Amino acid sequence: MSNNHFSKFESAVWGFIIGDAMGVPFEFSMREELSKYPVTDMVGFGTHFQPVGTWSDDTSMMLCALEYLCEEGEQTKDYWVFKSLLQQKKLATKFLNWYKNGAYTASGEVFDIGITTQTALEAFSKGVKVSECGERNVSVGCGNGALMRTLPIAYFFREDKVSLRNLIGTRVGKITHRTILTSVCISFYNEFFFSLLNGDTKLDALKHAQSAIAYIIRHTDGLIDDESIKLLTRMMQMNFGLLKSDEIKSGGYVIETLEAAIWSFLNTNSFSEAVLLAINLGGDTDTIGALTGGLAGCYYQNDIPDKWKNKIQNKVLIESILAKVPR
Repeated sequence: MSNNHFSKFESAVWGFIIGDAMGVPFEFSMREELSKYPVTDMVGFGTHFQPVGTWSDDTSMMLCALEYLCEEGEQTKDYWVFKSLLQQKKLATKFLNWYKNGAYTASGEVFDIGITTQTALEAFSKGVKVSECGERNVSVGCGNGALMRTLPIAYFFREDKVSLRNLIGTRVGKITHRTILTSVCISFYNEFFFSLLNGDTKLDALKHAQSAIAYIIRHTDGLIDDESIKLLTRMMQMNFGLLKSDEIKSGGYVIETLEAAIWSFLNTNSFSEAVLLAINLGGDTDTIGALTGGLAGCYYQNDIPDKWKNKIQNKVLIESILAKVPR
């Protein structure tokens, strides 16, 4: 791994956290209201009544995954397949420490957690096998709670094949969300980010992610159902970025979140523009802001405003985990 890759990844992590913190006060806001009074800066309070710079479950679980990969990734990645259950248990334990004890938070408080994630972690805390905790019912298991935490995978496994990154993303996601659509959306985001880490353009990153998903569909022996493939149709078109804003939904449904983040990134020319566009879509603003911020932070790594980074809470924790990341 080169220092250049680490620099891009570090910027992506900060971009992710900034996007999350900027979106927290506006979660569940209506797009129509934000069009009248658009978000232009990082502020506090709002929906969750948290101080400025406070980040949510998106960052907390992403940091859990990042620290886990720092501690375990290098010695276990070559035989992840054979120890997947054990590794899922270790990572689930970190998630549980966050949920129950307020670890990996901005202020020691868990103020936001998705119902599907909470249900899975409650089951895990009661001794249910980690492989059985995740929700597989598509009516409730296709939220974005798993997608939000997978940013580090592309960096740690950037020298491996698409199939391995897909496997790892699936393992990380299935702790709480065991639906096929969730797994495929995780892979799409991971491969898009992977391409940006390697210095590709936005459109090349889109093309790479589309090719990776097409490869996964061809090599999973029909495990990806027709309905999931249908829902991915727009993401698989090179003109996806040309869609109008009123064609982009911004809810917590995993495909909506993925589309909103990729679309916001494709349609802007700076870090600030990308994150602000994502948040002003309304809806699940913290998660969409975080996922957009991760991509934009990587791509515009020298363009993240210091005034926003300086407002982030508990930077000591973030910096301590980033210090563990292999260069």
